[in-house]
Amino acid sequence: MIGDERIEDGLAPLRPVGYGKVPVEGKWRHAPFEDRAVGDRLVAVLSIDPGVALLAVDRNGGEMLLIDDDGSVQLINSSVELLVRCSEAYRKARRSARRIEDDDAALEELAARTLAEVEQLDPGATRDENQLWPSAIEEIECGI
Repeated sequence: MIGDERIEDGLAPLRPVGYGKVPVEGKWRHAPFEDRAVGDRLVAVLSIDPGVALLAVDRNGGEMLLIDDDGSVQLINSSVELLVRCSEAYRKARRSARRIEDDDAALEELAARTLAEVEQLDPGATRDENQLWPSAIEEIECGI
């Protein structure tokens, strides 16, 4: 069982958490985290975007999950630690993209390198192009 202290310690490098670090809308919380049952999982709620989704940690497996208001669950990362590492790759790419600005080929190359880095860190986080990291990295490629 993954406790609040371990979650807080894992998130410490990201604090204060905002959209620029983890591209998920919502208000990030601190321990003690609210527990919710989602299907057969017990999750700790880390962030809520009311009426849209919540970001949570599976208390048993440690996976970072995005849970839509309709109850559908999407893997963000396999652990809090991998969320931090993928966030670091994402932030580095965003900073680089600001320097590139209007060079479409360079933005495309940056996005491809960043996606490959995230995939190497956590293959499950990039299995589907609609998952958080592939979608956010695509925005970098588009200059958003």
